[in-house]
Amino acid sequence: MDVTIKDGVAAEFAQVDEVIVSMLQSDVEMVESIGHYIVQAGGKRMRPLLVLLSAKALGGIDPCHIRFVSYSIRRSGRVHSYSDATPR
Repeated sequence: MDVTIKDGVAAEFAQVDEVIVSMLQSDVEMVESIGHYIVQAGGKRMRPLLVLLSAKALGGIDPCHIRFVSYSIRRSGRVHSYSDATPR
């Protein structure tokens, strides 16, 4: 059985995924699809992993940590989508 560093916060990452999907619930099908894509793709996870591991090491993971990590993952997609824009 292989154990990874992420296993220590696997339950919390599952909560993060649930929050991301709930934040992107919409009547617009494409918005819902984006939420599921973000969760399934699994990218943008290094910084959130460090936040959750640090919180756990410093006393525990609170709901505010889950919300922060969820928001940062969602926000990082927007920032990178504009990173190729040419400055004016």
